[in-house]
Amino acid sequence: MMSTGVVTPRARTRFGRSRPWVHWKMEKELYVYRLLGRTEGLPTPSILWSDNSKELLPQNYVLMTTLQGQLLSHLAPSLSARELRDIYFQMGTLLAKVHGVTLEAFGYITIGVIASHPTNEAYMRSQFQKKLVEFDAYGGDPALRRTVEEYVETHNDLLTQARIPVLCHDDYHEGNVLVAEEEGKWRVTGIIDVENAVSADPLLDIAKTDYYAIRANEAKREGFLAGYGRLSMNWRERIQLYKLYHALELWDWFAPVGNKATVIRLTDDIRRFAAA
Repeated sequence: MMSTGVVTPRARTRFGRSRPWVHWKMEKELYVYRLLGRTEGLPTPSILWSDNSKELLPQNYVLMTTLQGQLLSHLAPSLSARELRDIYFQMGTLLAKVHGVTLEAFGYITIGVIASHPTNEAYMRSQFQKKLVEFDAYGGDPALRRTVEEYVETHNDLLTQARIPVLCHDDYHEGNVLVAEEEGKWRVTGIIDVENAVSADPLLDIAKTDYYAIRANEAKREGFLAGYGRLSMNWRERIQLYKLYHALELWDWFAPVGNKATVIRLTDDIRRFAAA
């Protein structure tokens, strides 16, 4: 059994007095889980209570319903290709439901869309620029930066094709999906951790799942795409562009902590995606 419950040490770290500057993250989770709760058939926790008064406990807290299951990341290595295809089919179907939630603008989400942009092109060009500034600051290769900039410029038309901003989980991988075995079959029982959620092109979400979780596994990819359903025009090229963005974003995350092996791998990924 996996609980997304509250007043755990993790919750105290994220929402407690020791890090007051992240209190807004609790409000974001409340907002996003309530958005998801309006969509029938999504296995997300329900919010039972929240409190930021610190009258009962010395930190902010949220009380949620418990979700049954285990993290897919713990089980995936032991599952067959057929089992993984079935699970990823369910994951694709559920992500399509998430993307059924539309929002008023493109941008980052807290208790609404902040630093909003009227178009996906404006949002993603802003994000690429932000991540490239960080890439420079953390010692990224200037030549590779120029390659990325040129790739984005050359493929800018791909950013204009998403017209309606939708709710994107933006971290939809095996570490945030719960599964349980029922009558000999695996069922997705939970989608958790909405801290990264954005309002964006749905293909941004699909690209992250592909990059973080599917990678070269054809059983996962076949199941996921079949479950998600019809994709919009130029979806392969758009996913490639978004995978470049996710690799750059991840590079900016790992470079400051000195994880050299991961930074080298991500540099190779950025170079590969920008050369496609």
